[in-house]
Amino acid sequence: MSDPRIENGYTRIANELLEAFAHIHLTGNHWRLIWAILRRTYGWGKRVDMISLSQFEKMTGIQSRHVSRELKILVEMNIIIKDESGYINSYEYKKKFQDGSTPKIGNTRKWEYLKLGMKLLPELGMKLLPELGMKLLPR
Repeated sequence: MSDPRIENGYTRIANELLEAFAHIHLTGNHWRLIWAILRRTYGWGKRVDMISLSQFEKMTGIQSRHVSRELKILVEMNIIIKDESGYINSYEYKKKFQDGSTPKIGNTRKWEYLKLGMKLLPELGMKLLPELGMKLLPR
């Protein structure tokens, strides 16, 4: 990491995904998990990857018991998809909503003050784009 140049490796990320992430207000731990999933998926040219809690812990420095809780919140918010069918869970990013639903925000802790709306725009195909009207509600 002492020489961060494109020649030493890079990760291709769709602009629409970056723009969607720019509008989402999340905690630091959530962002660390999102970056870890980005690295393990798009960083290796994959859409989905199996990642254990201990691997998340090693990549982010977050204790595995907290990793599990924070991943659950990202799943509830419809930002990531967790597949529990294998021995190790698989993770990928939510890119569309079949039923036009919006992400669900739990009524606990920090999520009470977030207003997060996401929708699928047909002209963007499978791209997820947040509504520009996101804002923090008064405490």
